[in-house]
Amino acid sequence: IRDSNINAIAAAEVTATQHSRRVVPGVDVSELNFLSQTDLDFGDAPDSYGTSLGSDGPRHIVSSGVRLGATVTSEPNAGTPDGDPDDNGVTIGGPLAIGRDHSFEIETSAAGTLAVWIDHNGNGAFDNATERTQFDIGSAGVQSIVVSVPATATAGTTHARFRFSTDSSAVANPTGAAPNGEVEDYALLIAAPPTDLDLSNASINENTDTSAGDLLVGLLSAVDATPADSFTYALVSGTGDGDNARFMINGDQLMLKQGETIDAETQSSYSVRILVSDSAGLSMQKPLTVNVNDLVELTDADITLDDGSGQRSIIGSVSVRFDTEVVILPDAFVVRKRGSGGGDVDVSFNTIVDPQGRTVATLSFSGAFVQDGGLVDGNYDLRINGSKVTSVAGGLGLDADRNGVTGDDYTFGDV
Repeated sequence: IRDSNINAIAAAEVTATQHSRRVVPGVDVSELNFLSQTDLDFGDAPDSYGTSLGSDGPRHIVSSGVRLGATVTSEPNAGTPDGDPDDNGVTIGGPLAIGRDHSFEIETSAAGTLAVWIDHNGNGAFDNATERTQFDIGSAGVQSIVVSVPATATAGTTHARFRFSTDSSAVANPTGAAPNGEVEDYALLIAAPPTDLDLSNASINENTDTSAGDLLVGLLSAVDATPADSFTYALVSGTGDGDNARFMINGDQLMLKQGETIDAETQSSYSVRILVSDSAGLSMQKPLTVNVNDLVELTDADITLDDGSGQRSIIGSVSVRFDTEVVILPDAFVVRKRGSGGGDVDVSFNTIVDPQGRTVATLSFSGAFVQDGGLVDGNYDLRINGSKVTSVAGGLGLDADRNGVTGDDYTFGDV
């Protein structure tokens, strides 16, 4: 059968010795044996890429001697997108990375021409001028090819088309017919590099106990334009790595190592440098700061009776000196006379900030338990409500027992 206008034929059925075969648009069929050589292999990318017969999709006459991979199947038209189980001639090798070369492993059954299209800009079409790469395959077997991903590529899921034939002109375009070989379409991921690194919690309370194990500081996360990408994290040397040795990373968890003492007065912050890498091997580094929360603290030495001389017959006042400037609610101080006939003493106070920036509260007393300007004889205790004292800087509470947890009361029993 010979037809000078064969390129204009969309499809025709030809019967020869009771065998129905499809005439392939764009292919000279004068030498074809219609009994054995008109089964077609189509692509399976979405039809926006020109995949179906109605879109002049790529179609190769199936020949057992020319193919990609171990097998090739025929079909009457393009199948379900990304659904051909016999697309086995290309190993993608993970996500592609913007601005980098990517290596594919290719298996061919013969020498021929391989053309590769990758939709770098994610517009649902293959651009012959900017998205095509051609390779001359010299022999059958497995080999690597390298395709460059431009810096202007769009991150996300996209598609690639691989066409292989002994006729180089037949694979000059992503659509149209070819006299032999195979077409394989693949969905793949183009990855963008991480652009930032975050820590879910960038502070820890002083006095937190680390004797039992490593302390979770916060969870690491990356900012990346690639949808649903995965990341790994590591401590690395460089600017801002001063405290790397005191930390470790477990998955996405930044941990302060077991046995570290956390004291804001000794060290108010830690600095670590972290590398984040995505699934394509793209990475960035960033120094992170972990602040130590300076909790409000007290010791018995910070509480003074009267003038602090120890020479007293009555107690007329009590001074409480906090380790920082604080806000004190009116009912923060409770003085109680213990024993039979005891009870709460009426307490008022005033505050000053000393030259070291520490709040000093001076308590004075009134009511039934006060005589001659001071407390009557007896045993007293002072309780400072931990939930009613907070630091001016940061609004942090009182850590009376120095365990890293605020809000507990401080009791002084020698009033």
